[in-house]
Amino acid sequence: MNNKLTSCTTCQTEIASTAKTCPKCGAENKQKGSFSKIKIAVGCFIAVIIIAAMAKGGKEGVSSGASISEPEISDSAMVIALIYDNNKIAGDTKYKGRTTRVAGDVVEITETLGSVNIVLKGSEQNDIQCILPDSERKKAASLSKGQFAMMQGKVLGLGPLGGIVIDKCILIDEAMVEKKEPFARLTWDEFIAKMRSTDTAEQYKFKVLEITGEVTEIGMNQFEKSILLCFLNSDKNLLCKNGKEQLSKLGISEAGKLPVHRQIRIKGVYENGFFVTCSYAKIELKP
Repeated sequence: MNNKLTSCTTCQTEIASTAKTCPKCGAENKQKGSFSKIKIAVGCFIAVIIIAAMAKGGKEGVSSGASISEPEISDSAMVIALIYDNNKIAGDTKYKGRTTRVAGDVVEITETLGSVNIVLKGSEQNDIQCILPDSERKKAASLSKGQFAMMQGKVLGLGPLGGIVIDKCILIDEAMVEKKEPFARLTWDEFIAKMRSTDTAEQYKFKVLEITGEVTEIGMNQFEKSILLCFLNSDKNLLCKNGKEQLSKLGISEAGKLPVHRQIRIKGVYENGFFVTCSYAKIELKP
């Protein structure tokens, strides 16, 4: 039978699938448009199934007391989104199915089908949709829009409704970083020398490191909670995202009062950029 023909349900005469009535018996063509409606219904059903599967995956995530395992790959939310924007195949090849550590600014905190969803700012086309298990709900409740956040989970790729989906996410916080054994212990000079190598910089990106060095100058940054540390004989500076909080714990109310030319130890998660950036840092003054 021709794809454009159908049978009249009353007299079984072949008629055009788009005909409103049968030209022989005058009966209404009840099958008109039914195929399109089926396609739409099936499409919606598949999308719901995919979303439900993602939500189920989030619920079955790790417990909140789990330690941080080393990720297979680490990148900022913006970098991941831009790679997918440019080439979906390249994005899937690099990230899909891999345990990925991602960091960025929170733009939305919602709950869908019982799972906590945190959206990190990515690009104009795609944000990063992080699905968290129930065990992470308490930590997620402490977040607010605009806040910097770091998570780790398995990348599922582009979601059915847009955005790059990362499933079974752990929300990395200061307490987890403090308990984590450092990936490496280095002086500031050793660290900067290694960061000049692209391969080594990739190995250290978003890893917990312990760095010691001599501070010669310290200043406030435009970001509300950050401070900028300058080290002796170094052309690189360190942007410490939670620096003001750490200075407060040391009993120092203003950054300028930190003794210069003083050895400090900083443990935190590092990222290389225009400034070397440290998140979830713990700062100690060395004797």
